[in-house]
Amino acid sequence: MELILNEEDLYVAHSDLFVDNEVDYDHIASVAKLFPTSYVEHALFNYVAPYCYHNALIPVPSVLLLF
Repeated sequence: MELILNEEDLYVAHSDLFVDNEVDYDHIASVAKLFPTSYVEHALFNYVAPYCYHNALIPVPSVLLLF
């Protein structure tokens, strides 16, 4: 059985670029390769980045460990 992805799966994969975790580039590539390159670029810059870029602007708070 083939794996069928839709545009929402591409958006979710792209949104991983904007979180403060280790980015799984292999997963993003595995999803993106199923779409035309021009659409992948269009989706990232026009649909995902305008909503997620705020995550990249906020500094990560330091964690204080109190013992």
